Order: sequence, then C-alpha cells, then structure tokens
Amino acid sequence: MSTPAGEPDPDERDQPDERDQPGELPPVQPPELPSAPQVSPSEGAPPAPPGWLGRYAPLVGIGFGLLLYLVAYGLSFTSGRDDQGYWAIGFVLLGFVASVVLFIAGLVLTILQRTRGFGAGLLISIAIGVLVGGGVCVALLRTG
Repeated sequence: MSTPAGEPDPDERDQPDERDQPGELPPVQPPELPSAPQVSPSEGAPPAPPGWLGRYAPLVGIGFGLLLYLVAYGLSFTSGRDDQGYWAIGFVLLGFVASVVLFIAGLVLTILQRTRGFGAGLLISIAIGVLVGGGVCVALLRTG
C-alpha cells in the first residue's frame, strides 16, 4: 500500500521516536549538611533569647492585657448597677475599646523583633478578656 508523499507510514506512527524517550539520569546526591557542634554537659544552658523582658514577655503581655480589661470592666460599674441594665452598655463599650487598643498595640509590637513576645501576649489577652468579660456579663444579667 502506498502512502501519499509527506504522510508517515502507518506502521511508523505507532512506534515512539527515540528522541521522545528520556535517558537514564544519574542519581541526584543531596548536598552534605554541616555537622552539629558538640556541646558538653558542663557548658550549661544557652543564653536567654534576645528581646525585651526575655522569655517571660508573653506572660507579661497577657497580664498587662488582662489588667487593662479589669480596669475597663471595673469602670463600667462606677456609676452603680441599676435595675434597668444600662450599666451593660458601658460594659460592652469599654470592653470593645479595650479590645481595639490591645489589638492595635499587639499588632504593632508583634511586628517589631525586640517586642514580639510581649505583643503576642497582648493578642492572646484579647481572647481571654473577651471570654471572661462575656461570662461575667451574662452572669450579672442573669442574676439582676
């Protein structure tokens, strides 16, 4: 059977071209990692991490944030607890203001390398303050 000029023979179409098959590649060796320095037990603990307040910065940040919530929620009761529940408006507003202030301060301090731990503590205190404040608010509204 003859084929028109320019078309490959049907038998040749089914066979792959030698150029299409990948050859054997040599195995890739990962680069050698440097060895870890040997530390003797007599050297002691590594130095404290650099930064403001050291390793306790997140705990100090949480404490500072909770103190701010305590002051804010305490200020809502300065006018006295009335029977209509108007104190709850101040409770929510002051809690919201404290949350916004802590969020902005925590975000700015977390961006800076030196105060990152303290800023993270402030951000964690937002969650704690909102949960505790919400529980206190529900308990006071339930009893009042």
